[in-house]
Amino acid sequence: MRDFIGASGAHFEHNGQTLIKRCPNAFEQASWLRTASILPLEEGVRCVQVYAADADAYLMEHITGHLGTEEPSTNITDRLYAQINRWRYIPPTSNATWDNYLERVKHHCITVQSATLWDAYSVLAAHKPFMPSFNHGDLTYENVLIQSDNTLVLIDPNSAPNIYQSFILDYGKMLQSTHTAYHNTFKSNIGNNLDMQDATLTRLLKQDGHYEDALIACLSHIIRLAKYRLDEINKVEALASALMKELQCIS
Repeated sequence: MRDFIGASGAHFEHNGQTLIKRCPNAFEQASWLRTASILPLEEGVRCVQVYAADADAYLMEHITGHLGTEEPSTNITDRLYAQINRWRYIPPTSNATWDNYLERVKHHCITVQSATLWDAYSVLAAHKPFMPSFNHGDLTYENVLIQSDNTLVLIDPNSAPNIYQSFILDYGKMLQSTHTAYHNTFKSNIGNNLDMQDATLTRLLKQDGHYEDALIACLSHIIRLAKYRLDEINKVEALASALMKELQCIS
């Protein structure tokens, strides 16, 4: 058995065809993966299979492939976007409200105490609530594995009864990967330049009238990630400032 630590701090135990993931929200992640597996899925998209779970860990299949951050084809963006559009019509499994979400983001601002991030929070708080729906919750490109047959395998959701759910938040997570280049900026699962992915995603969002909402969702994710990047807070603030500047230009 081979052990390793993931980017989020989760502990993994690899044993041939299976993988044990130990993390604080193990049961919630496993439950989401099982639920999403029986909901409508886009062709060529699936969830990692879960075999067993408890409060501390879950046993799943071991996937061989590469991360979405390393994928040059824009096909991944088209399929993820289509999958989110399937989820937007499914009710959320969370009982959290929009006010709950604002409080969570505000707590991060209190923790970090950055004037730039407080400005970003003001932009979020002034915006209309995102429509609630089922979602993944952390659909960055590093949480998508691509198998040799080009199947997209979704991993590591962020879903719990106290976390607000909306398809707009998933759009924002995709933008976190493509529009802010977060993964390369902070050397988290470094991959390809995702400019082509970003152009595709931007076109789809503008076409459907969701671009501004998705930018604000992305801004909220940057705020929430700041406390994990306190030693690089200047980079976080730069990302937030760029998003706010773009929002001013399109509003």
